[in-house]
Amino acid sequence: MNEDGVGEADVAESVPPEPAARVPWRSRTVQVVLLSTLLAPLGVPLVAPALPVLRDTFAVSDAQASLLVSAYFAVGVVISPLVGLIADRIGRKRVLVTSLFAFAVAGGAAAFAPSFEALLVLRALQGTAAAGLFITTVTLVGDVFSGAQRNAVLGVNIAVLSTGAALFPILGGALVAISWNVPFLLYLLAVPVGLFAARVLPEPDVERETHGVTYLAGALRSLANREAALLYGTAFTTELLTFGALVTALPFLLSAEFALTPVLIGLVITAG
Repeated sequence: MNEDGVGEADVAESVPPEPAARVPWRSRTVQVVLLSTLLAPLGVPLVAPALPVLRDTFAVSDAQASLLVSAYFAVGVVISPLVGLIADRIGRKRVLVTSLFAFAVAGGAAAFAPSFEALLVLRALQGTAAAGLFITTVTLVGDVFSGAQRNAVLGVNIAVLSTGAALFPILGGALVAISWNVPFLLYLLAVPVGLFAARVLPEPDVERETHGVTYLAGALRSLANREAALLYGTAFTTELLTFGALVTALPFLLSAEFALTPVLIGLVITAG
């Protein structure tokens, strides 16, 4: 018996259930999920107030600086379906732990980027890792818990995500006031979370009946249906409008028109 809560285990991963009386908040899986979810908003809300500073540091235009957000979220949204399929194939733990370390390495390396182009590439790589965080955390909850407990854990997970999204713009504004690269050092927090996840999450037993190109081709065909395309398109459009209209454009407007500091820009984004 492990500490991973109550619920029916995923067939492929065979995580044993726990008694109904088990307190889900003491579950190691829940702890890993919530810590990982708290890191996820570091991707965009932390960097958004710093965009005017990054623009000036690298002597680029507003449009070019905004690519630091676009490259992050667009790559993540595009590959999310494939990340989910990979997690089904090789296991949630492997994808989550790898994503946490990749998130930390790409984000931390951005603090030492020698050029804007290098920073842009690192942001795209980090967005790929962030997709792994988003997909596997929610999937793990669905694997381990069921019924009311699943809804409760998912509700707390959303609350943690919202809290991070509200607080990180202010934190990002405060850190970029020290130096343009200080906010990126915060991504290194994903390293201890990754170590914790590697230690406490169960290693699932994954069935391997198909391999390589055959499996990938079948996975891609499963995405090519009308309902999947509609849901995927809706999610992409929502992300595009949110990050394009609010998080990306607003910092430049507030800096140019009202001469707001990064901290005040962060406060406005949080209020929005």
